[in-house]
Amino acid sequence: MERSRIDQLRIALVDAESGQRGYILTGNSTYLEPYNAA
Repeated sequence: MERSRIDQLRIALVDAESGQRGYILTGNSTYLEPYNAA
C-alpha cells in the first residue's frame, strides 16, 4: 500500500518537472497544469 503512494508521488513529480520544462521552452502556461496540480 505504501509503495503505491510513493509511486504516485514520483509520477506526480516527474509530470511537474516535465510541465515546467515545457513551459520554459514554449512559454505556454498550459504546461504548468501538472506543476500546479502537484
